[in-house]
This record gives sequence, C-alpha cells and structure tokens, in this order.
Amino acid sequence: MNTLFKRSLQSVLALTVVIPSLSYGITCSDVWPGSYPFLCRGKVPYTYSVNPGNGNRSNLSIEFNSATARGAGTEGQYLPVGVCAFVDRPVRPFEASYLQAEFRSAGENQVAQDVKRCAANSNCVFNVCVKNNGRDTLIFHSKLVNIHFPTFQ
Repeated sequence: MNTLFKRSLQSVLALTVVIPSLSYGITCSDVWPGSYPFLCRGKVPYTYSVNPGNGNRSNLSIEFNSATARGAGTEGQYLPVGVCAFVDRPVRPFEASYLQAEFRSAGENQVAQDVKRCAANSNCVFNVCVKNNGRDTLIFHSKLVNIHFPTFQ
C-alpha cells in the first residue's frame, strides 16, 4: 500500500478510509456510490477556513490546474506538479476546476491539515473520491483521502 504521512497515520486511520490503488480492486464507488477517484500532485493553490461558531467545522477549497494530456495513473505517477486528473483521463475543459470538502470534527480537521501539507509538496499526491456538484466544483468526501509519495514517470 502507499506510504502515508507517518505522523498522522495512527490518528487519521481510524477516521479515514484509505483508498488503496485501483489495482487492489476497490473503487470509490464501492465506498461512496456515484463517486470517482481523483488525484492531485502537490503545489496546488488552496484556501482553508474554520467556522468556530459552527462546531469548528472547516472548509478546504482547492483550485486545480488540469493541463495534462493523460490520466493521473492509479498512483498519480503521470501527474505534472500542480495538476489534478482522474485516474484514467484528464479533466475536460468544460468540467469543474475546484475541489471542495467540509470537515466536521477534530479528526477530520486533521485530515484537512494533511491534505494542505500535501498540496504544498510537489512530491506528494493526494487521492480523493469526488462527485460533481453540477456547477464548477468537485466535492470530495472528507473521510476518503489517501496521501502518498509515488515514484513519478
């Protein structure tokens, strides 16, 4: 399985369903029906906000670059720095250009911190399960996140 941030493995594993690569036979649809795997390689811009008046819920929004001619690959090995794509294909020009999730608990907020650290690291890839909100945003499930450091090709 992929290497996770060691510091957060114990605290996050109980709260996060780690998405193995598709070669293990598990898909996003198996754990969140109607969702698809989506990968981003670090150096993507993001905004993060906390709403203390609402149970310390936080929101993470990522504006991603989709300038790639191919899919990410099961581990994100084909992604250029700062680019996001589906496993098997790039994002089409008319599709969403933002990722967003809401984190509702302290454990989920830790996941948000880990995704933020990965988003800032060009050697890191995060894999999320997404659904399209019908507008310009892909919503990702805050409990379905995999962070790893693949060998890039």
